[in-house]
Amino acid sequence: MPALIVRIGDWLPRGWPDLFRQLLLYVLADTFYEMARGMADGRANIAFANGERVIDTERTLGLFFEPGLQGLLHNFDWLIDFANTIYLNSQFTVALGFLIWMYLFRNDYYYFFRNM
Repeated sequence: MPALIVRIGDWLPRGWPDLFRQLLLYVLADTFYEMARGMADGRANIAFANGERVIDTERTLGLFFEPGLQGLLHNFDWLIDFANTIYLNSQFTVALGFLIWMYLFRNDYYYFFRNM
C-alpha cells in the first residue's frame, strides 16, 4: 500500500474503514431521501393544500407579508441570484462541510450530530 494512503489512514480519527462506513451511510441516507421525494411526486395537490393552510394561518396572525416583500425585491436580479446562491450553499456545501469538519476535528461529537 502506498505510504501516502497509510499516512492519511493514520491521520483519520478512526481509520479508513470508519471513513468508508460514514460515506456509505451518507450515500444511503441521500438515496432514501431521493426515493421519498420520488414517492411524493404526483401529490402536488396535498402540498398546495398545506401551503394554503399556512397562508391562512399567517393571514390570521397578521404575518402574511411575503408577497409584498417579493414585489419590492423582484427587480433586483442580482439580489435574487445572491440569495439563491447562499441558500444552495447553505443546504449542501455548508452542511456537508460541517459534517466533514466534525468528523476530522471533533470526532467524539460527530456521531451525535450525524444521527440528529
